Amino acid sequence: MNHVKNRKITTYQLLSQFLVSSNKETNEMLLDSFVEEAMLIDNYSFSDGLLGAGWLISYLIKHKILVFDVDEILYDVDDLIYKLTIKAVINSETTIEELLQLISYYQQRLLNKSKTYNIYRHFALIECLKLLVDKTLSTLSENSLILTPLAKSRVLLKFSYLVTTCFNEKEIEIPFYNHMEDLIFFYQKMEPDDFNAEDEITLCYLQLISKQYANPYWVNCVTEIIKSIEIQNQVTSSLIKVADLYNPNEDNYVSIELFDFIQKYDVIFLLANNLKSLTFKQTELLI
Repeated sequence: MNHVKNRKITTYQLLSQFLVSSNKETNEMLLDSFVEEAMLIDNYSFSDGLLGAGWLISYLIKHKILVFDVDEILYDVDDLIYKLTIKAVINSETTIEELLQLISYYQQRLLNKSKTYNIYRHFALIECLKLLVDKTLSTLSENSLILTPLAKSRVLLKFSYLVTTCFNEKEIEIPFYNHMEDLIFFYQKMEPDDFNAEDEITLCYLQLISKQYANPYWVNCVTEIIKSIEIQNQVTSSLIKVADLYNPNEDNYVSIELFDFIQKYDVIFLLANNLKSLTFKQTELLI
């Protein structure tokens, strides 16, 4: 691991390190350095700041990779993220990606089981999540004509995970269905030779969404589209394998395919952050 000591790492790289390496001492040393540097320069970003660090710590505690009282360790971070949330909600320039990052933080926090349940903290987490979901839906609607299918599918993948874990489906059901149906129809009308690598990845996300949302009609539609095209991208092929194996009602090992995502930190993060039942086999993978 000496080659990473002097190189800044991201939340996504650090997540991969914890997921695939059993070197507890090195992993925790990297996390400590990550948090210290973010605090030193008041970095609140997700990629290499406190928002990402808070999400990662929450995720690792949820999956018993770290053992701490989550409310105690993230008490001050929660307060900082509340302030970021208000700014994001009132700022007309907030991007979809920024909203999804904040939503991911709150969702992961709500999935944590604290030693001492605090109703006021739980209420604050829920209300902030609702504000962000509303903002995301309005932003999605206002920018529907300029957002790519891939960008839309990432939002829908997050929402499909939300409604299976900690969010009321009725609050997003109509726009969720409309956007999903539009994307499926868009790809049903596309000629097989017109699909590019981004379209292929989008289809994989749509398949995961369909399964996670337990909609067999969508699953069949997307499956038929995927069968009609020739997959060229290796990452896409690996994602299709994940989608084929995925069942949100069971714990599924996709560990045998994890090596296909080496250096694809964003893809590993997307899977870990948006799928209800997913586990990774630990093996040594240097970041």
